[in-house]
Amino acid sequence: MSETHETFFEEGRKYLKTARGGLKRPEVFTEEILYNVVAMAMEKTIMGILIYNGTLADNHTFSDLVDALRRIKAVDDETAADLLDFEQYQTICSVFDGYQRKKMDREVILRMVDTAAAIEEQAHRLCVDSGPAAVATTEERGYDVPHFMNAGNGKRGPTGQEEHLMAKAGIKAGVCGKTTEVDAAMDGKICNIVIKSDCTAIQKLAEELKQVNPMMEIAFKPKTPTVIEMGMRHCFHAACPVPAGIIKAVEVAAGYALPVDAGITVSN
Repeated sequence: MSETHETFFEEGRKYLKTARGGLKRPEVFTEEILYNVVAMAMEKTIMGILIYNGTLADNHTFSDLVDALRRIKAVDDETAADLLDFEQYQTICSVFDGYQRKKMDREVILRMVDTAAAIEEQAHRLCVDSGPAAVATTEERGYDVPHFMNAGNGKRGPTGQEEHLMAKAGIKAGVCGKTTEVDAAMDGKICNIVIKSDCTAIQKLAEELKQVNPMMEIAFKPKTPTVIEMGMRHCFHAACPVPAGIIKAVEVAAGYALPVDAGITVSN
């Protein structure tokens, strides 16, 4: 198992440990806080299972995670039902229509902890004891998995050599009229970056930003991503979309996201 999968599993274990400790401190860890902590434990562990098997979820909602697990036949009906039931208590992600929080009691949290523990056990069985799960066929899932999801992250291509993933991003900054092109290419666990821009601030960033560890760029914890830190150092316009665009290219190159266009629509 690569460090990537172990990292996700370790983060999942830490979140679950925090939740279990939080159950003993109700004056600090409310049901709402525990819900999110346990949800993170489950999401991290499931992400580890998915990445280990060369696939990803379309989004990070419980519904999307369950769908992704079903594609690789890595979830039983009871666990899937529990995860979908937990989703009703918070619909705060942008993929949902509206914002909703539903009051929950301690019994719900205890069920979530039990489910998180079951998922952790499943991860060990699938990714440690018996190797990758049996991936559903194209006919069973109703569509073909994009090639990039089956490559990289230690996977071997037709020649037996490890495949290197690449991604390109074209970024239009907005009213300034500046454009930036980003080429991101994986080399082992490191992503090499080449940036071309007609913006002097981004040019200075490009001189310094040559490679990153994708695992440290896709979230604000445990530390601020290097791309964001350099953006703060060289690009003084907080609304500039270039740093986010660079991270998106890295994310896709590493196989952590689908190669789908992003955009910002502004009007008054």
